[in-house]
Amino acid sequence: MSIRYLSFLLTFFYLSASAQTTVEVLDNEKLGLPNAHVTYASLSKKDINTILTNKVGKATIPKEFTDQNKRFTVSITYIGFIKIENDTVSAESNLRFIMKEDMIALDQVVVTAQYSANDPEKAVQKISIISSKKIESMAAVNLTDVLVNELNMNISQDNILGSQVSLQGLGEENVKILIDGVPVVGRTAGNIDLNQINMENIERIEVVEGPMSVNYGTNALAGAINLITKKGSAQKWNAGVHAYTESVGKYNLTGNFNFHEGPHNIGISGGRNYFDGWNPGDKAWSNDDPIADSTRYQQWKPKMQYMANFQYGYQYKTWSFRYKGDYFNERITNKGYPNYYQFSFDDQYITNRIDNSIFAEGNFSENFKGNFVAAYNIYNRRKNTNITDLTTLEQILPEDPGMQDTTQFNQGTLRGSVANINPTKKINYEVGYDINLEEGYGKRIEDGRQTQNDYAIYASAEYRPWANTIIRPGLRFAYNSNFQSPVIPSINLKQDVGKVALRASYALGFRAPSLKEQYLYFFDTNHQIIGNPNLKPENSNNFSVSARYTTLAQNILYKIEVAGFYNHIENLIDLLSLDGTELYTYINVDIYKTVGVNANFKVDIHHIKLSLGGSYIGRYNEFQNEDITQEYTWTPEIQFNMGYEFDNIGLTAALFLKYQGELPMFQPDENDLIEQVFIDQYTWADFTLSKLFWKRQINLTTGIKNIFNVQSVNSGASTGGTHTVSGARPVGMGTTYFVSLRYTFKSAT
Repeated sequence: MSIRYLSFLLTFFYLSASAQTTVEVLDNEKLGLPNAHVTYASLSKKDINTILTNKVGKATIPKEFTDQNKRFTVSITYIGFIKIENDTVSAESNLRFIMKEDMIALDQVVVTAQYSANDPEKAVQKISIISSKKIESMAAVNLTDVLVNELNMNISQDNILGSQVSLQGLGEENVKILIDGVPVVGRTAGNIDLNQINMENIERIEVVEGPMSVNYGTNALAGAINLITKKGSAQKWNAGVHAYTESVGKYNLTGNFNFHEGPHNIGISGGRNYFDGWNPGDKAWSNDDPIADSTRYQQWKPKMQYMANFQYGYQYKTWSFRYKGDYFNERITNKGYPNYYQFSFDDQYITNRIDNSIFAEGNFSENFKGNFVAAYNIYNRRKNTNITDLTTLEQILPEDPGMQDTTQFNQGTLRGSVANINPTKKINYEVGYDINLEEGYGKRIEDGRQTQNDYAIYASAEYRPWANTIIRPGLRFAYNSNFQSPVIPSINLKQDVGKVALRASYALGFRAPSLKEQYLYFFDTNHQIIGNPNLKPENSNNFSVSARYTTLAQNILYKIEVAGFYNHIENLIDLLSLDGTELYTYINVDIYKTVGVNANFKVDIHHIKLSLGGSYIGRYNEFQNEDITQEYTWTPEIQFNMGYEFDNIGLTAALFLKYQGELPMFQPDENDLIEQVFIDQYTWADFTLSKLFWKRQINLTTGIKNIFNVQSVNSGASTGGTHTVSGARPVGMGTTYFVSLRYTFKSAT
């Protein structure tokens, strides 16, 4: 063997042994994807690196890494494609990955008012999704923390009744709040306390704007907010613990465990949220608890919450069955001011919720799908008043029985639908039933017990005359035990023109007065509300249009959306003071209208996510019995969100900002005439930092909430273009700091 030939063989084997590993990333058509992010890591996760593919979709992993790691994991992300995550490979000269397109708006599928789980870009309604990733990056504890950042929504606070949301200029009594499609029971003064809806077990939130009366009946004039809970995990088991503390005296601890074996899936979770109350001027993380002086009264009341959840799921062929049980307990303490006799009246408000739901979903045949829900939910609110001796701390039960009160509402829900879903056909349809049975008990309910039942059938069809056109008419026929329900129609249109999705809709809305609005007498130290059994149902007409442009260019996703709406409501139910006193009752506003436009621009550049939006909402009230006709009053909103992910070090930074413009309201003046009141503008902003540790199983999040230190805003009457201050409304507890630690561990399979 010649020396030249031997040298050639040695060189060949050397180069072969030291060849670098090339990663090739392709799309479905085998074309290279430039600037794809390729993260490669040792099996121990101690060495994690990220590289970008070149213009033909190739990248090279350095020889130094492959020499030390003959086997390692590869994760690949590219905008508009499904992520390849932790794929274990062997060091080779060439690794090829073919990515699948994922143009589901880079979000999850949606199920609210859909025939089956659907791409939100293909849905005929305008649906927005708040993902679990955003919820976690906001360090949101309850639904209030999430919705405070959303456009077209306004959050109002009451330190006893909690927080409420308005949508499209309509109050929460016109917003259907659902959990897995089941209405949330327990509206105090017409509203659900959003602080009682915990985010720990929520996978995503789907928001549909505009009347959903065909699908969900009453309380859905403005739209629906549907919270989708987590359904377990594909691993054999996983568990987690989450601890949260905030500088205003909040200390929360929750935990969960999920087990999966064959067709069975079991999930258990629970926790405690504690808040020790807050007054302006309180020090951060201070537990000072004055007992017998005037500072014992706190502007934001101490609160203790306990929650528990159990889920069991079973998969049988093409059908899935699930039971979900939830328990919630809240205790709010309202310490009174001391009087001259060294006594005070102290209130406690105790809320219990017990929710039970059974779900069944599956296919009768290839093209027929069924979806059924049966639920029974209990809401119990108890008020206890004690006289506290501030010298001995002894508590005495007052002789007046009216100072103790218990009210309970029970709600049964039966809902089911069958849908024909055949993508090759021009017409698909859905038919369903929706039964809601509600009863209320208590001394402060007229005659001690009242009921209201609603029975409905509904149907809709999706007609596709052309490939890019959807026409969806719908009808609802209902019987209400207390009021005559009209036939409720709706029609939705969707037209795709290139990369632009055009949507338009019309719907008739109907809302029967609730049991609380008709019969509940609600009294405490801060509220005196009398029900009105003579209320009329609300009727509305809604029109909405939107245009959404989505494009993917050079690995950058752009979304631009412009939308508008118009609501015309007759007999809107609202609270109004009697004779200018602290005593309130419900009335019908003859004509109430809202109109609005909004625009939103989003851009995703892999690690960077930016969102900028704005809305302008006008409100019109007509009190014919007062011979007053108001012009439209307008409220602007601006939203800006920004997030940046440092994948190679597991760090995420996020900023959430919302400007809430001046908000108009109405109230009687000293002469019992209706006057307009304005609530001042404010800006809410949060900043968070999240860091992943130890194989990404520990997530540490910290940050600042309410950066601009908003505590309360003034409200005043309009007088010659200026505002005279007549009171302050609580908004927040000033600037706060928080730390959240989440530990997740799971089985290998």
